[in-house]
Amino acid sequence: MSQAQTRKGSAKKALSYLEAQDYAMAEEEIDAAVAYELEKLKKKGKPEVVKTKTLRAQAQVYAGLAGREDISEEEVEKYIGKTIAVYDQIKAQEEEGSKTYEEIFNSEAPSNLMKMQRSEYDQFYDIFWNRGVPAWEGQDYEMAYDNFEKAYRIKGDTLTGKLAFYSAAFVHDEKESEETEKNLVAIIEELKKTPYDTSDVQLYLQHVRVVAKKAEPFEEVISDNAYELNPSKRQIKPLEEKYKTAKDRADANKRYKSSSAQARYRKYNKQATQYKKELDELTAKVAKMESDNAEARAEANKIYEECLVIVKEGAEKYPDNEVLSSQLITYYAKLDRLDDAVASIEAQLEKNPNDERLNFNLAVLYDQMSDKAEDEAAKKEYYDKAVAQYNRLLEVSPEHVDGMFNLGALYYNSARKINSKKEDLPRTATGSFKDAKKAKAYEAQINDLATKAEEVAKKVVELDADNSRNWNLLAQIYSLQKKYDDAEAAMKKADALN
Repeated sequence: MSQAQTRKGSAKKALSYLEAQDYAMAEEEIDAAVAYELEKLKKKGKPEVVKTKTLRAQAQVYAGLAGREDISEEEVEKYIGKTIAVYDQIKAQEEEGSKTYEEIFNSEAPSNLMKMQRSEYDQFYDIFWNRGVPAWEGQDYEMAYDNFEKAYRIKGDTLTGKLAFYSAAFVHDEKESEETEKNLVAIIEELKKTPYDTSDVQLYLQHVRVVAKKAEPFEEVISDNAYELNPSKRQIKPLEEKYKTAKDRADANKRYKSSSAQARYRKYNKQATQYKKELDELTAKVAKMESDNAEARAEANKIYEECLVIVKEGAEKYPDNEVLSSQLITYYAKLDRLDDAVASIEAQLEKNPNDERLNFNLAVLYDQMSDKAEDEAAKKEYYDKAVAQYNRLLEVSPEHVDGMFNLGALYYNSARKINSKKEDLPRTATGSFKDAKKAKAYEAQINDLATKAEEVAKKVVELDADNSRNWNLLAQIYSLQKKYDDAEAAMKKADALN
């Protein structure tokens, strides 16, 4: 027999080695202790059942080895398997409900509660759970999955363990599947029905995250089309004009029988035919993209309606939770229910009038509503509300950079639109405006808005000088004001930051 099988190992010594982190000696010592007991029992002709005390020490040593971060994944897996096998052996020979059994497997056992400690088996589970949690919070989902998977294998009968494992699998690119999603939703629904003290809000947030992910393919369709749709639509009018010009020229020459007229007819007719072909193809392409977008938006909205139901349920249960309240606004906005989003924020602002986040979100909503409004009166109404709300935000938080940037952009975009109206006014042969009074009124509005925009944008770059978007905005404002040297200087700063 080998030395390991004949020498008398000691469980107590093995645990001492483990505490000293001498893992090799701990493993050798406990394996020797188990082998010695088995050899003695065999010699005496007795059942080869190792004492629970020795097995407990062996399980603790193997668990310690499994928890090492300086060994290979294969070795970790090996020791997890060995630890589970030893604990299964203890379960087989200890009566459930006995003091020893409860100490090892039940954290609620009186002896464990008195010592304010988790059971031995739960401590084994905690090794990997406690690594998975910070990885999850740090969005290292691969590490979170690896550790939650190990924890789930050790103890797969807890809802929290299942939730963590399937949540990590859901966001892990290689582990995501319909089965994962189905299991995760089932666990969330089950947990919602049980007393679950600390993470009830997280259940709703995780549930909505699972459902919202189903909208991603539809949003991708819309996003991919966005690169082509608007440029393609802009090409239609010039192409229509080219087609019309070529066709008119072809028709004008068709009636003449001279060889030169017929040559011109053939030339322009060929051009018209080509332009018509391109126009038909482009029109069909735009129609297809718009149709695809409409279908994708309809499907995404069905999913967002489902998300809204989940978030509403959570917000009603936890009305003071900021994240759920914010999600409620998000899904109202996604569904283009901006009036509902505004009403939701206004209700929250009644309780917390100086809440920075709420004041900002309300200003952004008014800004969006002004953009989307088709009626000029409605545009003006929401524009004024947006300006007032951004200024209200800056009363609450005078150095709110995003709010300040948005206000500057709002002033600038308004000035730019008025400038376009001015440039579209009819002119005389010498280039002066026929309606000089109207042009002058427009110019006054432009100057007023551009001055306000400049004032805000200067404050933005003072507060956040390392962001190129801020310098870009200032450069555009200067350009509108015809301060070209200042515009060039601001643009150089923006370029340097890109």
